[in-house]
Amino acid sequence: MIFSMPRVAVGLAGFAAMMNMYAPQAVLPLLADEFGVGPAGVSQIMTVNALAVALTAPFTGALAELTVLWQAGGVVTVVAMLAFLLTAVTLVARG
Repeated sequence: MIFSMPRVAVGLAGFAAMMNMYAPQAVLPLLADEFGVGPAGVSQIMTVNALAVALTAPFTGALAELTVLWQAGGVVTVVAMLAFLLTAVTLVARG
């Protein structure tokens, strides 16, 4: 397998996207206690996240197709690295 920057960037962005989706599961009980809501209320975090992915997927796919036709590596790499950077900043943010 050949490692190229666009492939690495897209892989890291995909990993970051999945981390954003599944990381809150581990802290759902803590969030329920902190905000004084039941399991159904706090689990809406996961529902809203999945809904957001489902609603934006067609647009993201169309944008990806457009950028591939426009320029194969440049835009996709920049967007993937930006997504990774924003996820990393979110992970280390202090509230």
